[in-house]
Amino acid sequence: MMAFTRMQVLANVKGLSQQDLDFLLDAKANTIGALLMHLAATETYYGMNSFGGIKWDSWSGEVKKKWDIPMNLDEPARKAIKGNNLDYYLNVLHESREKNLAEFKKREDKWLTEVDTDMA
Repeated sequence: MMAFTRMQVLANVKGLSQQDLDFLLDAKANTIGALLMHLAATETYYGMNSFGGIKWDSWSGEVKKKWDIPMNLDEPARKAIKGNNLDYYLNVLHESREKNLAEFKKREDKWLTEVDTDMA
């Protein structure tokens, strides 16, 4: 599903300009660029939690500084996430995906069936 979703996202943003990525439909919308960063933030945080065993929202200040705005979106993201070209966002998405794929490769399939008792 991760690969399918990524394929769909990439197909739908192909060729978008910086202006397209920064477009706001209305004052409460999020830009496409911010939504791309949100995907990377989500994958980063879930990877830290799933692979690193870091409890949700206990990330370091440095990690929060980088990822909390795109994770939470809204007004802070409207102000901070703009002015980047498509390659910037695609690189961020690629980096977050590669980290998680590397972690998946370290695990046996049985790992996928284990229950996280903190979340059950």
